[in-house]
Amino acid sequence: MNVRVLGAAALAVAAFVSLSASAQTTTIQKWVDKDGKVHFGDVPPPDANTTEVQVKVTPPSEIPPPKPVPSAVKTDPKTGAPPLSRADREEQEREARRKQDEINAAAAAQKRAQECQKRIAQVQRDGRNVRNWARQGSDTRSADASIARDDEWIAKNCN
Repeated sequence: MNVRVLGAAALAVAAFVSLSASAQTTTIQKWVDKDGKVHFGDVPPPDANTTEVQVKVTPPSEIPPPKPVPSAVKTDPKTGAPPLSRADREEQEREARRKQDEINAAAAAQKRAQECQKRIAQVQRDGRNVRNWARQGSDTRSADASIARDDEWIAKNCN
């Protein structure tokens, strides 16, 4: 069947659809001309040998919407966003590492602050003990050395 014949058939169907939107089926005529080409229409030539053809017509309001075409771009199943470029992924990874480093640094600073408080409290206790030992006449050199080491550590780590 040639393209013109198919085009004519499609045109005939479209014409009937527009003329009779509520009709479920319609009848058109089919005939073959002297050159052997098949034609469709509602008014055949007077000398044509015609055949009736039933055409099912669906009103435009009853035609279902087309199915969506799947996207060529894959999306992240969690976020629905398109995938990131390599540079964007690397930037996200750098940012995540930077945030984790900040968290680690804050945790280390908190631990150092707790250790400083502990050492300061120890020095204060030792200082009270040394004063008490000195009142009692005891040798305080080892306690003084311990306090000096703690003072050094505090000066180095807590300021």
